[in-house]
Amino acid sequence: MALRLAQEAPGVETIRMVNLGATGGGVAPVAAVNSAGDPRPRQPVQGQNAQKKDGRFSSVVNTVYSWFASHEIPSPQANEAQTLAAPTTQTKAPTRPSGYDCAICLHDIIGVDIRTPCGHHYDKGCILNLFERSTKDETVFPPRCCKRQIPLSSVQAHMSADLLQRFNTKLKECSTLKRVYCANPVCSRFLGPQQGSTTSRSFLPSSSTTKACPAAGCITTTCLRCKNKVTNPAHRCTENVQDSQVLSLGRAAGWARCPGCETMIELKDGCLHITCRCRTEFCYVCKARWKTCKCLLSR
Repeated sequence: MALRLAQEAPGVETIRMVNLGATGGGVAPVAAVNSAGDPRPRQPVQGQNAQKKDGRFSSVVNTVYSWFASHEIPSPQANEAQTLAAPTTQTKAPTRPSGYDCAICLHDIIGVDIRTPCGHHYDKGCILNLFERSTKDETVFPPRCCKRQIPLSSVQAHMSADLLQRFNTKLKECSTLKRVYCANPVCSRFLGPQQGSTTSRSFLPSSSTTKACPAAGCITTTCLRCKNKVTNPAHRCTENVQDSQVLSLGRAAGWARCPGCETMIELKDGCLHITCRCRTEFCYVCKARWKTCKCLLSR
């Protein structure tokens, strides 16, 4: 909305005001123009009309000053100072190559350089992928370089909370020899170590020997002794059907059972020196721990 003042006669200048509603209401001057719309300096006005106009003009000026003061608009000098100062506070030094190649991707390491105990260097992304893979593949757990374990402490600061939690869970699983998994074949989540043996068929489960699966959506309770599903309080331990089938198949096929974790292992080719995923070494022929078997000494 425009406000016009002192528009009585040709040649008398006018002050047009524009609505500043978009910035909070009020008015601000646009320009002093003559009747033809051309800018011109203010001419002195004599007499009573001059006093009226001066009074009106002073009122308008006071209104404009009050509006700017209430909205605390920074001065151009202040804005310019802030603009010039901003880059100096946000500028970061460029990341330079570390001078080493990553042992996995063989590219120059730029940024975080993680050094293993054997002296090799790893890019952060590559070593995180290695730790991620180790949570899904026990054959590469724990992550190693030159057959030496890569310390978790050297990578932990760069791991996400989710990856760290899954890594610690896998560490607990791989540290357990005789493991029990959820009896629900769709779930098969690791529950903990096996409790005792199943020689006593009159065994009644208790809270210390049964465990409800913590996986989301799984409501299966598993006996930590016989590994079977617990369906009622009167549960009796019996031989696990799935284990029996695998053992029967292994005996018929000539498979060996690890003396450490009791996992069935089939040798397709290679030497008889077996290293299980639990790190137990044994002879595939007599199933005894490596370098303790008599069949090897008799050759």
